Amino acid sequence: MLLAALAFGGVNAASAQETRIAQAAQGTQTAEIGAVAKRYPPGSISSVEIADRALAEVGRERNAVQARYAQEEQNCNPKFFSSSCMEAADDSRRQALRQLRAVEVEANTVKRQAKATARDEELAVKREKEGASREERDAARNVPVPNSGAQDAAPQPTDKPLPSGRPRSGDRVAEHEEKMRAIREKEASEADKRAKSVANYERKVKEAEARQQEVAKRKEEKARKLEEKRQRAEAAQKPL
Repeated sequence: MLLAALAFGGVNAASAQETRIAQAAQGTQTAEIGAVAKRYPPGSISSVEIADRALAEVGRERNAVQARYAQEEQNCNPKFFSSSCMEAADDSRRQALRQLRAVEVEANTVKRQAKATARDEELAVKREKEGASREERDAARNVPVPNSGAQDAAPQPTDKPLPSGRPRSGDRVAEHEEKMRAIREKEASEADKRAKSVANYERKVKEAEARQQEVAKRKEEKARKLEEKRQRAEAAQKPL
C-alpha cells in the first residue's frame, strides 16, 4: 500500500507539473502573438503601406508559431501525460493563428479596396482624355480650309468621307436623323394598321350582333304566328 501511495503521489505530482509547463508555454505564446494583434487592432490598417507591413509581420509570426508548435510537440511526446500537453499546445496554436488571420484579412481588404479605387480613377481619367480627344477631332474636321482664287467661292464639301473611312460629324447627325425618321414612319404605319384592325373588328362585331337580332326577330315572329294559329284552331273546336 505504501508503494501504491507513493506511486499515486508521483503521478499526481507529474500531472501537476505537466499542467504547469503546458500553461506556461501557452501563456508565453499567447503573450508573444498578442503583441502582433495589439499593434494592429481592428480598424488600424488605413493604408497600403501599413497593410504591407502588417502582412510581413503576420508571415514571420506565423512561421514562428508553427516552429514553436513543432518544438512543443517533440517536448510533449516523451512525457507521461502527453495528451494534456498536446491539447494545450493545440489550443495555443489555434488562438495564435486566429489572431494572425484577423490581421491578415483586414490588411488584404484594405489592399483590394485601394486597388479598386485606383483602377476606377484610372478609367475615369482615360474616359475624360478620350472624350477631349474626340471633341478636338470633331472640331478639327469641321474647320473650313482656306483657299485662294476661284476656289474661295466654291463650297467645301462636308459629306466627303475621311481617309480612315469614318463619316464626318455632320454625316453622323444626318444618319441619326434618317434613322429616327424611319423609326417614326414605321411606328406611324404600325399604329395605322392597329387602328384599321380595331375598326375592322368592331365592324364585324356589330354585323354579328345585327344578324343575331334579325334571327331572334324572325324566331319571335314565327312563334307569334304559331300561337295565333293554335288559338284559332282551339276556338274552332269549341261548341257553339
